[in-house]
Amino acid sequence: VCPPCDLVSEQCLRFRSLSMSSLQEKIHLAPMQLPCNRDFDEWIGDRVALRQFITTAISLCKPQSVRLCDGSEAEYKEMCDELVHHGVFQKVHKRPDSYWARTVPGDVARLESRTYICCEKKDDAGPTNNWMAPDEMKALLQKKFDGTMEGRTMFVLPFCMGPLGGAHSRIGVQLTDSPYVVVNMQIMTRMGDEVMKQLKSDGFFVPCLHSVGYPLAEGVKDHPYWPCNDDKYIVHFPEERAIWSYGSG
Repeated sequence: VCPPCDLVSEQCLRFRSLSMSSLQEKIHLAPMQLPCNRDFDEWIGDRVALRQFITTAISLCKPQSVRLCDGSEAEYKEMCDELVHHGVFQKVHKRPDSYWARTVPGDVARLESRTYICCEKKDDAGPTNNWMAPDEMKALLQKKFDGTMEGRTMFVLPFCMGPLGGAHSRIGVQLTDSPYVVVNMQIMTRMGDEVMKQLKSDGFFVPCLHSVGYPLAEGVKDHPYWPCNDDKYIVHFPEERAIWSYGSG
């Protein structure tokens, strides 16, 4: 039995992979073919479900490179420096190690109207939440995420909500094309290599996929400071314990 969801292990794996496998006819288990900052096979080890999640997302989103984040202070500083260089962050000189970030006016907070609870039964979403049938939403998101990371790096962030090894802590793996997400996840969660040490080969994790929705096809210039998309989705698949987010920076 899988403690987080009280499902037998095979069911749990089926639910967790459902949103990805329904988008791709074939799960890709080939070695990493893209430029990657670390040895992917050594990093992932025998974690088959995690490999499926990452490689299938790569096939769908089509990033130009992959970065496996380690959660170190050096990495955090590097990401902050990159965000300063690209105009996303500006240093707050009166407060060391502090930054302020500018967003575009239309991307300042989560939109209730674009947040969906996609469970099998509509009533389970509750009276105050937006609902769409899971298969219908996945078909929609497939089109949105197809090529969405073109020209960008896919960051892979293993994270833990709660103390590492805690009885009630939960592990997730976030895939994103946003350096801004990387630095915020390091602030808000335990993130990086220490989490990977806790994630066993058959361990449960929450698969999370995010994109700013601003692919950099050939000839397309990046936004000067805040790439995003006017069409936004924040989607929860409760039965699968999966979260997909599209369009917000």
